[in-house]
Formats: sequence, C-alpha cells, structure tokens
Amino acid sequence: MCADGLDACEERLTWCDEGKVWRRVMPKRGEAIEVEVEEVAGTIEWRRAHVLRRLFATGEFTTIVCFADGTPDYEFVETFRVDAEGGEWRRLAPPAVEPL
Repeated sequence: MCADGLDACEERLTWCDEGKVWRRVMPKRGEAIEVEVEEVAGTIEWRRAHVLRRLFATGEFTTIVCFADGTPDYEFVETFRVDAEGGEWRRLAPPAVEPL
C-alpha cells in the first residue's frame, strides 16, 4: 500500500492521529528499567533500576537505582515522571530470541 508514494502514506497516517493525546504506559511494579545517572566526574551513564511504586495521580513512579555492578543501592531512591521516558529513563530492550 502506497509503495510508490511514501509521502502520501506518511501524511495520511499522521493526519489520522492529529489532535489525539498520546499516553505512555507506566512501568509495572518490580519492572527493571534503566535510568540516567550523573557520575562525580560529570559523565552520564545508564544504570539499571527497579520500580518500587507507581503514583497514578501524578504520573510518577519511584525506583531503586542499582550500582554499576547491578546490585541495588537501597539509599539511591529516585522518582521519575512517565513523560520523561527516553530522557531521564528508558525501558530495557527485550532479550534477543535465538532461532531454533
């Protein structure tokens, strides 16, 4: 469908969704995600974190951030907004499935 006119397809698909409010799905309690952490030297790295609780009324969730080796740092608790996905936090990529 629209193999020749990619611009026409793109315009039609974006026009269909114009004006819609997009909602991001909040990570589940216990789900592992990655969060952006600034190190002492000023470098930024992504670290694993686990979702502790979800606050639907505010669109926020609280996490325990892990050390660089992957063990939880129970003193490093952070709260993130759902709409900060891709900037301050991101979902983990699903594990690769090997062919049979």
